[in-house]
Amino acid sequence: MSQPDSPHLASPTLASDRSQRTRIAILLVSVLMAFVMYLHRLTLGEIIKYDSFQQALGATREDLGRVLGAFFFTYALFQIPAGWMSDRFGGRMMLTGYIFVWSLLTGLTGMVSSITALLLVRLACGVAQAGAYPTSSAIVKRWIPLSFRGLSSGMISMGGRIGGATSALLTAWLIAGTDSWRATLLILSAIGIFTAIVYWIVVRDHPPQNTPEDLNSSAHEKQRHEAATLAELPRILWDCCKSRSLWL
Repeated sequence: MSQPDSPHLASPTLASDRSQRTRIAILLVSVLMAFVMYLHRLTLGEIIKYDSFQQALGATREDLGRVLGAFFFTYALFQIPAGWMSDRFGGRMMLTGYIFVWSLLTGLTGMVSSITALLLVRLACGVAQAGAYPTSSAIVKRWIPLSFRGLSSGMISMGGRIGGATSALLTAWLIAGTDSWRATLLILSAIGIFTAIVYWIVVRDHPPQNTPEDLNSSAHEKQRHEAATLAELPRILWDCCKSRSLWL
């Protein structure tokens, strides 16, 4: 006599379906994150071409060059510490915070009235964006099976490149529609804050790992390493500074 299916036998399939949908949602919101990141990063390069911007800040070409270069200085310098913070405190919380902060700074860029203030905002923006790709890579590693990890990382990278490629056109379109570079930056800031909210809602730090599929897809992550303590961070940074490969 056949017995009815046990809910304990049916639940793995349901859980597997939910996990699959969550993986797809995390990938899509990660692509959106990369798109917005590059959009915010490069939009200033278009705005500085407008006379109204240069007159409002009294900026010279040399000033603008320093401002644009300042972002990449802190962006490179803080990638390792920002990635460490994500490992320590959780990728979901930290990357949501990174998106929110750099979006807020994009809005603040639209409120500055001096080249010094703009320089400080861009330095801070570089810090905030530094952790985006390291944190996103960690989330992908935990959620995406090894066989699809390269494709997923490529899609996220492509999202950033599309954001960069469309930044000039979108910025010019918004300035034409609002007749204000300041309003344009506030609109882009609102888009970024919305992205941060969506990221927080969709993303989780770890898959449930309560089905055979989840367990198999994370086989390479079975040996989890404890995050380094704050006291160990100086030693880690010093080891990075001594690394010939890293400098090269």
